[in-house]
Amino acid sequence: MRRRVKKVALALCIAIGSMVVLYIGACMLGGSSFVETVVFLGRFIDEPESVGAVAPSSKLLAEALVVHVIPGVQGAGKRFLEVGPGTGAVTEEVVTKLGPDDHLDLVELDGKLAMMLRARYAHHPQITVHCGSITQWLPQHRYDAIVMGIPFNALPFALVQEIWQHVVSLAKQGGVISYFSYLWLPDIKKVFLSKTKKREFKKIQRYLLDHYQKYGIGMKKVLPNVPPAVVSYLRFTSEIAA
Repeated sequence: MRRRVKKVALALCIAIGSMVVLYIGACMLGGSSFVETVVFLGRFIDEPESVGAVAPSSKLLAEALVVHVIPGVQGAGKRFLEVGPGTGAVTEEVVTKLGPDDHLDLVELDGKLAMMLRARYAHHPQITVHCGSITQWLPQHRYDAIVMGIPFNALPFALVQEIWQHVVSLAKQGGVISYFSYLWLPDIKKVFLSKTKKREFKKIQRYLLDHYQKYGIGMKKVLPNVPPAVVSYLRFTSEIAA
């Protein structure tokens, strides 16, 4: 009996180890660094409720998210906002696009990830890291482009509404907001939800779809990501935001 238990335990360890190796390998194949992947996995294991994504954004996904981050010229800097930067995978892409007088605000809810980002960009004068909820972020300016890494499908509908209403109010006239969602996840997730949560989930899907139908300016699929994702781009005017 003990031998059988040991064999089962060993098999489970091997299976889990193999899955972790495959997960890290897939993330790195998509362009994420080893350290970044391990940090993200650690945070996901520690606090799965606060980390809604299943893997750090791949380089290709990051590139797709920042398409509308267009640098300003010297003397006419622009302001950009990244909501939910996590380990900074997308941030690195934004940084490469900053003009000489541009500024980037990072708003991260997770305290440990915010601390890590502060350490990384401590000596970068164009980047400021803020720890807290985006709904509490009240800057004295608006943004030319906003990139969101928030897992909307993992949040309550009321919070999704609150976030969107607030983020839209932070965009300049003609400013573009980009966000991503996982392909095929809605169809898979609905199978495992209770009736109440399924209704909530459908409301979120309809809400996001309504926004895109009104203000969407394009989408881009990113298949080499864990899991495959689609990026949506929406352009809002100040009149709409008001």
